Amino acid sequence: MRDLTLAYVPGTHAVHILDLGCGTGGLAFRIAEALPLARVTGIDISPANIAAAESSRNAWPSAGRVRLQVADYLAYETPPVDAIVSDTVLHFVRGGPERLWTKLAHDLRPGGVLVCCMAYDGFHNRATRLARRALRAVHCRPLDVVMLTVGRIV
Repeated sequence: MRDLTLAYVPGTHAVHILDLGCGTGGLAFRIAEALPLARVTGIDISPANIAAAESSRNAWPSAGRVRLQVADYLAYETPPVDAIVSDTVLHFVRGGPERLWTKLAHDLRPGGVLVCCMAYDGFHNRATRLARRALRAVHCRPLDVVMLTVGRIV
């Protein structure tokens, strides 16, 4: 995703990039490393993901140009950005496709780009969707800690 973003976002001038569904921040930090004139804002609906991203901040020299925030995208307000990147997240945004695509278009400046990876309809993605729904139903802080710990081990 970093390389795909670099193919469409210029590194020759200052840009503001929104990483929608930034998870633990890896893509946001990698983009900031590759584009020294960029400011990157990463948002994710999961406080545990943002906490994990913040805990790795010191490992990235470019981290001063990365802002991370817990936010539900459809409720998130931003001035128009130069690029929105999203890695396999858009299909999880609740609210319907028309509302999502209208907001994406509104949040991009004229000439801005949307760089996204969309999941395909296969067994793995169906199982992931089912697991996410199940985890959302039993969501709690201790479970977040366990999931992050297992994720770091694996």
